[in-house]
Amino acid sequence: MRIGSEYLGIIRAGLYSLRAMADSVLRDAYARRALNQIPRLLSLQDRNPVSPTYGCFKRTYWLDKTVDFPDALPQFGVLSLALAYTKDMPGNIYKDQPKMREWILAGMRFWTQIQHRDGSFDEFYPNEHGWTGPTGFLLYAMLKSYMLLNERGEFPEDFREEFFASCRKAAEYIIAWDEHGVLANHHAMGVLPVYYAHHVLGGEDLLAGYEKKLEEFLLFHTKEGWSLEYDGADIGYLSATVSFLGKVYKIHPDPRLKKVMEESVQFLSHFVYPNGFYAGSMGSRQTLHFYSHGCEILAPEMPLAGRVADALLKSLDEGKIVPAEIQADRYFLYRIPEHLESYIDYGERTGSAQLPYEQADFRSVFPEGRFYVQKKGNMYLLGNAAKGGVTKLFNTETGAQLTSDCGVLATTKSGTVLSSQWIDPAYTFVAKENGYSVSGFLHAVPANKLFTPVKLIIFRVFLMLFGWHTGMAYRIKGLIRKLLMLKSGSVGALFYRDVSLTDTQLRIADTIKITDKTVFTSLQLGDEFFVRYVPQSRYFQSQEFDTEGYLLTPEQLRTLNTERKIRLERSIDIATGALLPPKELPVLVGSMGLEYSEGRKKRRALTYRLRRRADEVIRSMKTHHHGEPLDLLDLGPAEGKSLSYVQDSFPSVRMTGLEFSPELIDACTDTRLKMVEGDAMNPPFAEATFDIISATALIEHVESPIEMLKKMHTILRPGGLMIITTPDPFFERIAGAIGHLDDEAHQETMTCNTLRRYLTEAGFEPVEVGKFMCWPWGLPGELTIEKFMKKIGLEGLLLNQLAVGRKKA
Repeated sequence: MRIGSEYLGIIRAGLYSLRAMADSVLRDAYARRALNQIPRLLSLQDRNPVSPTYGCFKRTYWLDKTVDFPDALPQFGVLSLALAYTKDMPGNIYKDQPKMREWILAGMRFWTQIQHRDGSFDEFYPNEHGWTGPTGFLLYAMLKSYMLLNERGEFPEDFREEFFASCRKAAEYIIAWDEHGVLANHHAMGVLPVYYAHHVLGGEDLLAGYEKKLEEFLLFHTKEGWSLEYDGADIGYLSATVSFLGKVYKIHPDPRLKKVMEESVQFLSHFVYPNGFYAGSMGSRQTLHFYSHGCEILAPEMPLAGRVADALLKSLDEGKIVPAEIQADRYFLYRIPEHLESYIDYGERTGSAQLPYEQADFRSVFPEGRFYVQKKGNMYLLGNAAKGGVTKLFNTETGAQLTSDCGVLATTKSGTVLSSQWIDPAYTFVAKENGYSVSGFLHAVPANKLFTPVKLIIFRVFLMLFGWHTGMAYRIKGLIRKLLMLKSGSVGALFYRDVSLTDTQLRIADTIKITDKTVFTSLQLGDEFFVRYVPQSRYFQSQEFDTEGYLLTPEQLRTLNTERKIRLERSIDIATGALLPPKELPVLVGSMGLEYSEGRKKRRALTYRLRRRADEVIRSMKTHHHGEPLDLLDLGPAEGKSLSYVQDSFPSVRMTGLEFSPELIDACTDTRLKMVEGDAMNPPFAEATFDIISATALIEHVESPIEMLKKMHTILRPGGLMIITTPDPFFERIAGAIGHLDDEAHQETMTCNTLRRYLTEAGFEPVEVGKFMCWPWGLPGELTIEKFMKKIGLEGLLLNQLAVGRKKA
């Protein structure tokens, strides 16, 4: 036993040594990827000490002369130089080089020279007065660089006062202002430099500023773990938020920061994909980058953070996580210090954790963010319904991406680009057992606006005249952001996407319905594409080769434009990954289509008739039912709005809706209702199941009303009520002739006498048959008017009919 224990100890030590060696090799990727960009960074800097732009990192300004102002953001490069100069790393030839110190200080001095009087800096255009985008990032970079030099006693005393003054002005600007639209990562970047300013400069006002910025940020963090980026969750920028907060947490372990970081890592871990890529079109801003420093800081306290960092560090080493070399000069600056700080603060891996796709089968739904995530066997399915049903599917055994489907992308005869990939709170999201659905209107994508020489001159003159004022600069930037990023509008074309994962296939069924005069010239389903303007996005990734879209054929396009509707189902064979030929399926229209539900949101007459029919059901229940009903079935409830009104009046009654259209079932948002897909002519219920059955504006649609009533008689309990409403045949013909009613494909129109006869023949005892509704849009005091009309013999002029029958006890 003693020898065995010794050998076991040796084996354990050997395994630990191998793990440490593997971790060290992987860790080195951070330093290697960053340090190989330092030559590029130094080539951007004006390193001529007699130049008036000495220290400027904007090469196109100081050398190429192709731009007319030195935007401040490139000065962020100072931090990369400071880290390389002061820290030991493998292959670091820049450590302790005297020239590096001079170039760092030159960059810091130039930063103070281009600062506005209000403390802000410009990034995209002169007199921008940018908030944390330039000012916050730069303040953190300068303060961190100061700390690194000051620790070595190498920060010059003759520059300290000027530098501190610039830092304080920048911090005060960040505290006092914000920006149009909500970008949570920018608010996190407001927290970071303000705390560092307090850490370096001191002052209770800066500490109070930190508290203010943190409280503002926390307003945009959700209990689901994501933080708001304009109008939804962006996974790439969520990692940035974790990184920014982590940098504060490292020197100020505020438990509020840790809580947000842990929740964020838990959420973003779902979007570390089996093929080694991350985020992308699943997010509101479609960013692909991963900020690793926050996970490294958190790794010793949260094993999942370490697992996320390891997975994506391997991806970084393979060139998958947006390496700095493919980024433009404006943005590769961010990657270098992020990687260097990740190397320096590489966290000890404690415990073990699995990424979601590595776990046992599960299904997670995020209702607020409208995400759907499912692990089923070796399939990993993700959907973002907030963006119109962006869907990804992976094989967890092979790591292959089987599809990345970003929805509908179309052009119209007028030249407008339309897409379902636009965040709209009006979209309806329904999570199902093995998939989800989403529906809404297509959106017009903001036009790709470009400058011309004349436009640019006018823009620059406008900025010179008005941008010097901080308040005006704030409004100008808000307008620009709205025009480029946020401006959109829904158009008269509905989409309905149903995604289902079976044991053998992933099926994506897309329905498009035109409700106005739109004419499509092209329409594509699926593939990877982007429609929102986000500067730090749209980088090439090799996984783009692994998916393809489907372009409607000329014949299918003609069908869509002439019949105003089309439904296509595309399937992926899970075993082979093959994309099967698309199928064209029948489309439900009229009162069984999604447009019916959408129409009731806008047309007053439809909304009124729905509510008035519900009122008649409620009145009939209170008048004719003996005792308290327990169960009610509504036939053809559409999206359930009428049934919701009844539920409000009878909160203890169990409400079930039997609806033929899956589109309308998915449009139901009332969780109190149990919606069942099925046919009123073949109800899937046992005998004597319900106390009340209502059919408002349904009986005229069925082929055999009397047969339907007989089936309802069977599933009613003794003493139960059958409540029917249907339009008056005469007034329905008039309404149709004048265009007030659409063609609703009625099978049979019935008079009151016919309704009474049908109820009797089906075995019911008619207890009330009459008419209601004096005006199709409703009138003040309508119930009094109707009562008076009945009293003087004018009941025949009422527009709708009611019939109530009781099943004999």
